[in-house]
Amino acid sequence: MMGDFNEVVQMEERRNSTQVTVGMRELGDFIQDLHLLDLDINQKYIWMRENAASRLDRIMVSKEVIEQYQNLKAYCEERLLSDHFPVIMNTSRISWGPCPFRSLDGWLEEPKFMEIFKKEWI
Repeated sequence: MMGDFNEVVQMEERRNSTQVTVGMRELGDFIQDLHLLDLDINQKYIWMRENAASRLDRIMVSKEVIEQYQNLKAYCEERLLSDHFPVIMNTSRISWGPCPFRSLDGWLEEPKFMEIFKKEWI
C-alpha cells in the first residue's frame, strides 16, 4: 500500500507537533491491525509547504512482501514542482535506467515548469 495518507503516526513526523490526534491514533491502529511494515524512506519529511512539514506519504507492506522481495528499497527523489517529494519503491538490484517522462497537464500551468524542464531534460 503506497500513497498520501494525509496523516502522521507519531508527533516527530510533523514539524512543531504538540499533541497526538485521533487521526494519528487511527492510522497507527490501521497499520498495526493489518500487520503492515512502514518502509523507511530515509527522509524525515516528505511534504513541505512554507513553515509546515510532515511525513504524509508512506509505503506499507506485509511481512510476506518483505520475504518475497528481499531487495525492497524505498527512497525519495528531489522535490521540484510539487509540495511532496516523489517516493520511489524498487524491488530489484537491476537498474533499467531512467523512467520515461510523464506529465500532468497541471504542470504546464506552473510558471517555472518550462525553465525546470529545459534544465533537467534538454
